[in-house]
Amino acid sequence: MGRWTIYTIGRSYLLELFHSEFQSGVVKMVESPMARRAFQQLADLETELRDSGTVYRCPSGKHDDLGMSCAMLAWAARHPHLPTWIHNGSPRKPPKPRHPVSWEAWT
Repeated sequence: MGRWTIYTIGRSYLLELFHSEFQSGVVKMVESPMARRAFQQLADLETELRDSGTVYRCPSGKHDDLGMSCAMLAWAARHPHLPTWIHNGSPRKPPKPRHPVSWEAWT
Protein backbone atom coordinates (compact mmCIF):
# COMPACT_ATOMS: atom_id res chain seq x y z
CA MET A 1 0.00 0.00 0.00
CA GLY A 2 1.31 3.44 -0.88
CA ARG A 3 1.71 6.50 1.26
CA TRP A 4 -0.61 9.48 1.24
CA THR A 5 0.94 12.90 1.22
CA ILE A 6 -1.07 15.52 3.06
CA TYR A 7 -0.89 19.07 1.74
CA THR A 8 -1.85 21.85 4.11
CA ILE A 9 -2.78 24.84 1.98
CA GLY A 10 -4.66 27.79 3.34
CA ARG A 11 -7.96 28.85 1.87
CA SER A 12 -6.73 32.43 1.41
CA TYR A 13 -3.62 31.21 -0.40
CA LEU A 14 -5.69 29.09 -2.80
CA LEU A 15 -8.13 31.90 -3.54
CA GLU A 16 -5.44 34.53 -4.04
CA LEU A 17 -3.43 32.22 -6.30
CA PHE A 18 -6.54 31.42 -8.33
CA HIS A 19 -7.46 35.10 -8.61
CA SER A 20 -3.93 36.01 -9.71
CA GLU A 21 -3.80 33.25 -12.33
CA PHE A 22 -7.30 34.10 -13.53
CA GLN A 23 -6.44 37.80 -13.89
CA SER A 24 -3.21 37.03 -15.75
CA GLY A 25 -4.94 34.65 -18.18
CA VAL A 26 -3.10 31.53 -16.98
CA VAL A 27 -6.45 30.09 -15.88
CA LYS A 28 -9.62 30.46 -17.90
CA MET A 29 -13.13 29.29 -17.22
CA VAL A 30 -15.29 27.72 -19.89
CA GLU A 31 -18.71 29.16 -20.63
CA SER A 32 -21.18 26.86 -18.94
CA PRO A 33 -23.88 27.03 -16.27
CA MET A 34 -21.63 25.20 -13.77
CA ALA A 35 -18.72 27.58 -14.42
CA ARG A 36 -21.05 30.55 -13.92
CA ARG A 37 -22.16 29.09 -10.58
CA ALA A 38 -18.55 28.61 -9.50
CA PHE A 39 -17.65 32.14 -10.54
CA GLN A 40 -20.66 33.55 -8.68
CA GLN A 41 -19.70 31.64 -5.55
CA LEU A 42 -16.25 33.22 -5.70
CA ALA A 43 -17.69 36.67 -6.35
CA ASP A 44 -20.02 36.30 -3.35
CA LEU A 45 -17.22 35.58 -0.87
CA GLU A 46 -16.90 38.08 1.94
CA THR A 47 -13.46 39.37 2.86
CA GLU A 48 -12.11 40.50 6.18
CA LEU A 49 -8.74 42.21 6.51
CA ARG A 50 -6.76 41.05 9.54
CA ASP A 51 -3.20 41.60 10.69
CA SER A 52 -2.40 38.10 9.40
CA GLY A 53 -3.87 38.84 5.95
CA THR A 54 -7.17 38.60 4.12
CA VAL A 55 -9.72 36.05 5.30
CA TYR A 56 -12.37 34.83 2.86
CA ARG A 57 -15.72 33.62 4.16
CA CYS A 58 -18.78 32.22 2.52
CA PRO A 59 -21.92 34.20 3.39
CA SER A 60 -24.44 32.42 5.59
CA GLY A 61 -26.80 30.28 3.54
CA LYS A 62 -24.53 30.32 0.46
CA HIS A 63 -22.12 27.75 -0.94
CA ASP A 64 -18.52 28.00 -2.08
CA ASP A 65 -17.72 24.37 -2.90
CA LEU A 66 -17.55 24.81 -6.69
CA GLY A 67 -15.47 27.96 -6.43
CA MET A 68 -13.06 26.37 -3.97
CA SER A 69 -12.80 23.31 -6.24
CA CYS A 70 -11.70 25.60 -9.08
CA ALA A 71 -9.08 27.17 -6.82
CA MET A 72 -7.79 23.75 -5.74
CA LEU A 73 -7.61 22.53 -9.34
CA ALA A 74 -5.66 25.62 -10.40
CA TRP A 75 -3.19 24.95 -7.58
CA ALA A 76 -2.91 21.23 -8.40
CA ALA A 77 -2.48 21.81 -12.15
CA ARG A 78 0.86 23.55 -11.58
CA HIS A 79 2.07 21.35 -8.71
CA PRO A 80 5.32 19.43 -9.33
CA HIS A 81 3.70 16.18 -8.12
CA LEU A 82 0.95 16.30 -10.76
CA PRO A 83 2.56 13.65 -13.03
CA THR A 84 2.73 11.24 -10.07
CA TRP A 85 -0.89 11.90 -9.14
CA ILE A 86 -1.99 11.23 -12.71
CA HIS A 87 0.06 8.04 -12.92
CA ASN A 88 -1.25 6.74 -9.58
CA GLY A 89 -4.85 7.50 -10.54
CA SER A 90 -4.79 5.94 -13.99
CA PRO A 91 -6.51 2.62 -14.56
CA ARG A 92 -4.35 -0.46 -14.36
CA LYS A 93 -4.58 -3.51 -16.56
CA PRO A 94 -6.15 -6.39 -14.68
CA PRO A 95 -3.74 -9.23 -13.97
CA LYS A 96 -3.75 -12.10 -16.42
CA PRO A 97 -5.89 -14.98 -15.20
CA ARG A 98 -3.88 -17.87 -13.86
CA HIS A 99 -4.59 -21.33 -15.11
CA PRO A 100 -6.12 -23.50 -12.42
CA VAL A 101 -3.75 -26.09 -10.99
CA SER A 102 -5.11 -29.56 -10.46
CA TRP A 103 -3.71 -32.81 -9.17
CA GLU A 104 -3.78 -34.16 -12.71
CA ALA A 105 -0.75 -32.01 -13.52
CA TRP A 106 1.33 -33.95 -10.99
CA THR A 107 0.78 -37.42 -12.44
